[in-house]
Amino acid sequence: MTADNFSLLDAFLIAFSVAIAVIMLRRSVRDAPFWRATVTPLASIIGSGFLVVVPLLADVTGPLSVFAIAGIVLLSLWIGGAVRFTILHDGPLGSSSRTSAPTLERLSDIALAFAYVISITFYIRLMCGFVLTGVDAYSPFNADVLATGVLLFIGLYGWRRGLHGLERLEEYSVTIKLAIIASLL
Repeated sequence: MTADNFSLLDAFLIAFSVAIAVIMLRRSVRDAPFWRATVTPLASIIGSGFLVVVPLLADVTGPLSVFAIAGIVLLSLWIGGAVRFTILHDGPLGSSSRTSAPTLERLSDIALAFAYVISITFYIRLMCGFVLTGVDAYSPFNADVLATGVLLFIGLYGWRRGLHGLERLEEYSVTIKLAIIASLL
């Protein structure tokens, strides 16, 4: 945005986003058990929604995208209800004793971890494409270089700070995204 079209509303929305982020970054919020349990799933949901689902739905369904999103939310609530019901009535999976041989459950854990890594790298590459398009510097090469740099940063940060450090990065990321969502609303 240029100085010509920067308005008082823009300034207000930026200040509002910063205020929300400051509130959410307070230690009492960051260290709350509910927030800590919510951050990882929320990061995935926001990433999927912002970067993939919403733009695709807007492109595919056009003016009916609000109804498509409402349908996805209702479907998610229905599936979540089935999962919650199953957990409450059947107990958690894997509560029995484990054997030392690799089981299907262990192999599925490994496959899920591998799929999560692919998903994260995909979102980072997509995000880099959006950022570079926004500053009019997009090319596939530039997006690949930026994505590689982001992944290297995350890898080195995780190597130095461990999983707890990566979890903190994720909290900051979710906080920024929620602040932006709050200002858009």
